[in-house]
Amino acid sequence: MLRVQEMSRQLREPEVSIAEAGRRVGWQSRNRATEAFREHAGITPTRYRQMQLHPESRRPTVLRPAVL
Repeated sequence: MLRVQEMSRQLREPEVSIAEAGRRVGWQSRNRATEAFREHAGITPTRYRQMQLHPESRRPTVLRPAVL
């Protein structure tokens, strides 16, 4: 869960790719990072980033508290 929290922090930085954010927290593949993020956060890293960088694009999505 700590990896997901750190990855969520890194996803708020637009210059860091999703694959790079995943590698920085210890996942070697983007697929595994995406899968783990979705398991713990309930949304994909791409959707999370969109919501953080473009709040106007938010739709009613329930985030699990660990990611907020």
